[in-house]
Amino acid sequence: LITHLIDVYESYQFWRYTDVIQRFELGFHLNSLFTKVLYNVYGIDPSSPPDNKITGVLASPSFRVVNAFLGSQSPDVRAAKSLLNILNSPLNSQISLLGDKAFGFICSRLVKHSYELAFLLISIRGSLKMRPSTLERMIFGASSNLVDIYNSIPSLKRYVIRLFKSLVEVPWTDDYLFLLSYLGQRHSKMLLNSISTDLEGPLADHKLAKDIYMFFSALMESKQDGLSILFLTGDIVSNKAEEQEKKSTDKKSILSVLKKNALHLDELPESVG
Repeated sequence: LITHLIDVYESYQFWRYTDVIQRFELGFHLNSLFTKVLYNVYGIDPSSPPDNKITGVLASPSFRVVNAFLGSQSPDVRAAKSLLNILNSPLNSQISLLGDKAFGFICSRLVKHSYELAFLLISIRGSLKMRPSTLERMIFGASSNLVDIYNSIPSLKRYVIRLFKSLVEVPWTDDYLFLLSYLGQRHSKMLLNSISTDLEGPLADHKLAKDIYMFFSALMESKQDGLSILFLTGDIVSNKAEEQEKKSTDKKSILSVLKKNALHLDELPESVG
């Protein structure tokens, strides 16, 4: 059954529908099923092999799901492509213009569940010590799109930042990828400014702030030196011309924002503080 549903997942977005809402409903239920299978195998009793757990009956289906999404040998992983297509779908002009008004809340629920499935898969890849996957490489390649989504859709900010956190904290054994290189100067600065604004604003979302702090922490502990330095200093190290140009201006950095926020710990919820 899982093998059949993975086949459906790889192609359902390209089918013709009499009722297009069924496309989003199908994607949502497939996402939910894969997520529940993975959580019930890898989210409990981490010290025991999957076959020996109380949910051992799901061990074989979970292996199929993991292998379908986290293949590393082939550049053409259809399940990963289908997932990435949903992650990028908020930038699709037709979907963004019609959105929940035309498709109901199932459209936004599908997108949010897809982000949850993505960072669950990445964390499982790390815990199983598998080789870096094609899915992760594809997400690195789409990282500038994710920054655009972060900037344009407030309801997805937490999901995007949690995906970035998973991406930078998971162990990487070979051909380490640098997020700064994929984002480029423009989108790296855009991400820095957006995060700074979200942390500084008087109506700051405390749950989002907590996710940002956790991302910042994971970033500092990672090998993502270029992006780490940008977040600490407000400058891209290699860009000497811009450093000269902006010597006289105040540069915004996450570190400077954190210093200001630390003076108001008593005003924050305990978990955020």
